Amino acid sequence: MGYLNCETEPVLCNSWAAPCGSLYVFEMLPPPAKIDVYFKRLNLSTTTSKDFLDLYAQEDKSNLFLHEGYFHPIDGVLAKNGIAVPLGYVLHFFNLVPSWALMLVVSFFSRSMM
Repeated sequence: MGYLNCETEPVLCNSWAAPCGSLYVFEMLPPPAKIDVYFKRLNLSTTTSKDFLDLYAQEDKSNLFLHEGYFHPIDGVLAKNGIAVPLGYVLHFFNLVPSWALMLVVSFFSRSMM
């Protein structure tokens, strides 16, 4: 079991597309097998440590969603091609920059083209 704080590790959270308040369960077998990642969004205001223990103790994964697609942390297209971490930096940059600054840049760029 591990804990990932998205405030101290924002690039990793952005490269995995992991939102705050989510639980990720990794099922790892020996190397030739595929690694399955399940996730579940949790309510930040009502979730307690007992909820985590109950989810961890369950063998049934019917309430968890299988994580598939480009942002899969290990077997995704972005992770296999080494694009996930640079994309995490780009997404983190766009999260840091205020929206008015991007609108200002687009406005200056579009006026210079006219």
